[in-house]
Amino acid sequence: MVVKNQKQSFFDFINEIKDKLGEKWSGIELIISDIAEAIAYIKKHLEENSQIIEWKSTHDLTKLKKKFITKSNYIAFKVVIARLSGYRFIYTDSGWQQIVDVCNEECIQALDDLTYYLEFYLTYLDKLDFDSEQRIVKQDSSLDAIEELESAKVLTFNYTDTANRLFGIPEENTHFIHGRIDFARDQKSINTMVFGIEDKEDKTENINPDLISYQKFYQRMIKETGSDYRKFFEKPKNLGETVDDMNIIVFGHSVDPLDKEIFINCFDLAKKRVGKYKFIFNYYDEKAKREIVKNLTIILGKERMISLTAEQKSCICKM
Repeated sequence: MVVKNQKQSFFDFINEIKDKLGEKWSGIELIISDIAEAIAYIKKHLEENSQIIEWKSTHDLTKLKKKFITKSNYIAFKVVIARLSGYRFIYTDSGWQQIVDVCNEECIQALDDLTYYLEFYLTYLDKLDFDSEQRIVKQDSSLDAIEELESAKVLTFNYTDTANRLFGIPEENTHFIHGRIDFARDQKSINTMVFGIEDKEDKTENINPDLISYQKFYQRMIKETGSDYRKFFEKPKNLGETVDDMNIIVFGHSVDPLDKEIFINCFDLAKKRVGKYKFIFNYYDEKAKREIVKNLTIILGKERMISLTAEQKSCICKM
């Protein structure tokens, strides 16, 4: 029961600062990142932090504040250290490194639990959206102006098939970058939803084994979401065959830098394909529009973004 409460603290942390998270899933992903990085840092600097982790008095709390108060993820450090302090009473015969490892494994399991709860919640919303009296009614949008919309390619970061249902785009033209909900799957099947953090290390030899289970690239591999989007950008196999014009609709994403490698790959592959192409990013309100512009600029750079829009290779459309 005590261990269960330790796991629950992961969700308590999210609930504690929910007012700061915003409305996007990426807010929770940033919290996951803060927790994972706090654990990794403490493990790497275990000897110098061992006295703080023991946290026996208010004096120790003062030392904690002085040491980590300037870090952007200070609250995560505070929460993780509090959990480690609790674990020492459970694993009395273990050293601090083993206790940190246990804490990390509990947080990884909590992330799996959170993903499962998210799948349940989205399945419920999907039923409301399409199988109830309050179902979504398709509204006129800028996408209606696209010729042969059903032939467009869709990169969806949603876990549901909303794009297919609303716009009639066939599933073979859609890649679910982060997997999809399938709550009715049999027990042997895995949850394919990718929900985690960005891999900040470009060099494979620098990958931190303590962080890997949280990272999206690892989850894409384990959950086999694949890189089918690459097929959208393949050149014709037969010599002399013309390259078709292509519209690529990015659906259900604010282009958060957490997924920057996907967007960089897509733009680079489209450029190599040579044929005419246009990336179409969707937004619901002006705030979302500004967020997409900001994030694309962070990922691709100002000059490249200006060139892409001037050449009509990228546009932002209101849903």
